[in-house]
Amino acid sequence: MKLQNLRRPETAWIALAAAALLALLVLGLGYVGLKHRWATSTVDSIDPRYARLTGLLQNGELLAGADKRLQDNLVLYVYPADRDAAQVGNVVLQQVRDLANTREMRVTSSQVSPVKDEKGFDRIGVNIRLEGSWDALQLLVHDLADLRPMVYAGSIQLAPRGMSRTAADAVITVQLDLFVLRQHR
Repeated sequence: MKLQNLRRPETAWIALAAAALLALLVLGLGYVGLKHRWATSTVDSIDPRYARLTGLLQNGELLAGADKRLQDNLVLYVYPADRDAAQVGNVVLQQVRDLANTREMRVTSSQVSPVKDEKGFDRIGVNIRLEGSWDALQLLVHDLADLRPMVYAGSIQLAPRGMSRTAADAVITVQLDLFVLRQHR
């Protein structure tokens, strides 16, 4: 090409257009590079989760068995959701009353408390006031620990009733604030 042809305005416009296309190409490649790095990092962060999910899906039978064992174990500690809260409270109250009677403790008052939310479960409270000997109370507390579903103690308050010569003859008043758990509906 001659030097004269380079000075022509058409050549300058072509050179300018080529430079603009080159700049667009460089910007496009930079954008594609950024997107590639973003996609690579996203895939790298998803890979471990995908591998765990794949492992879980492959071990579905083991998970189902573990879930069944968990549900079987849960019934030892929590009442099912289909049981009415008032009915559950009354059943627990009657169980505690029967145990107290077998241990020769006298029930002076009892009531079922309103249901409260307790970390994903319904907490059904049972309050019962008893009178009896220290030995009978110890046996009653031992019997309460054997109830299923589990009966939990919120608080136990003890007070002597009257005067006695020996600890074996002492009569105590006991306030038991107990509760059971029920699954949410």
